[in-house]
Amino acid sequence: MKIYLDIDETILRNDLKVTEHGWVFAGGPAAHLKEFLKNILKRHDVYWLTTHCDGDPSVPVLYLSKFFDEELMQLIIKIKPTRWKNMKVEAINLDEDFLWFDDCLFDTEKKILENAGKLKSHVMVNLDKNPDFYKDFLGA
Repeated sequence: MKIYLDIDETILRNDLKVTEHGWVFAGGPAAHLKEFLKNILKRHDVYWLTTHCDGDPSVPVLYLSKFFDEELMQLIIKIKPTRWKNMKVEAINLDEDFLWFDDCLFDTEKKILENAGKLKSHVMVNLDKNPDFYKDFLGA
């Protein structure tokens, strides 16, 4: 099965906190991300489906290297690139089985998935509501 991953608010928490100096980025990897990536990379073909990758896997690697440790980066470099123009769903072969992890699904993308009978293949990630999302997913 193919697995598609978004980055921001899906595998990377984009938390901000207020300090005496103003807003400071306090994000980092989603909880339990390392275990999740080890699991899916062992069993599936894993692809980027993010604005941070337009066919070039080095772009998300460079971006995430600012926030992730070396062990996590060794997993990140194994993720394959995708290319799309207007909608992420363009990069997905809807005739195949897949899971798409993302924090957002646009109405047009939702319609396309519904028409293809693949809406359940989209996995909505909300790290604010469920910081242990990946632990829960692996336990399911």
